[in-house]
Amino acid sequence: MKKVQAKKLLSLLLSLMLVIGVMPFGTMTAFAANAGNETNLINYVKKGGTVKLTKDIALTKELIVPSGVEVTLDLNGKILSRSLDGAQEHGSIIRVENGATLTLTDGTNFNAGTVTGGAALNGG
Repeated sequence: MKKVQAKKLLSLLLSLMLVIGVMPFGTMTAFAANAGNETNLINYVKKGGTVKLTKDIALTKELIVPSGVEVTLDLNGKILSRSLDGAQEHGSIIRVENGATLTLTDGTNFNAGTVTGGAALNGG
């Protein structure tokens, strides 16, 4: 009787180890950060994951989502802006490179988040 119980327990443990071994732990959690200034925003977007604005941010250059990165930018009711005097090369507010993914959201109930102020020569 004890041998049968031991075999059942061993079988159960081995099955559990197999299930745990094939779980995609690397994709279960994504990088998440709060950004309140341009430097932090740029660095967090490069890492991917979810980035939430905690203050209005006026960009001095394009915010680039690099190839291979997936990022969700939560405007959180804030303003992401770029004030340019006129159209210029690289005058976009956000540039999403080939192979990158950007999702814009606004986690507030008011959907008050805004992206404004770009002036690119060739659109964008």
